Amino acid sequence: MKFLKQIGWVVTFAIVGLLYLTFGNQSLKDLGGYEQRIGEEEISVRNLRKVMMSAIDNRRDLSLSEEELNLYLAKSIKLSQEGFLSSYTEVKGLWVSLTQDRAELIIEREFFGRKQTVSMYIEIKDDGGIGRYVSYPGGRLGQVAILSGHLLLVMNGFESIAARYQTEVNLITKRFDSFRFEEGKLLLIANVQKANQ
Repeated sequence: MKFLKQIGWVVTFAIVGLLYLTFGNQSLKDLGGYEQRIGEEEISVRNLRKVMMSAIDNRRDLSLSEEELNLYLAKSIKLSQEGFLSSYTEVKGLWVSLTQDRAELIIEREFFGRKQTVSMYIEIKDDGGIGRYVSYPGGRLGQVAILSGHLLLVMNGFESIAARYQTEVNLITKRFDSFRFEEGKLLLIANVQKANQ
């Protein structure tokens, strides 16, 4: 019986620790565009939808930096929390972090007066030469890594973001031949046949 009690305490402390870490914000200071977005100055940013259309029309590859993407997100979208937590939560921003072969889409919010981040990883996978597909292998809730199944808890937020940027997503996935994530940038590879359609 004493052993079960000790296990109970260990489990309780583990749960409390995980809850604490979910409210332990992941650092956003290293993201491209962070300093500009939190500053007081007006942000100047290109219209990336037009930039992508121009690259498609002129059959050019395009490289978009993490900084440029984050500044575009800041200028082009205002988010709000929906559902039963909406009166306790304020969405502060949407960010993207680009690393080799992976993008991380991050929602920054304030929950009961405390900052919290929730994110989803996006990867491009090759299915053995037949084609490529997008994979969502998980994400983070604060500092805690979560598996893709746990993303169901926050998937509505990410789906509404995808719907808001449907035109940009379609340009990237349907009008460019290929795209890939690299450290600090998104590379879009032009396709001559699709540009003529």
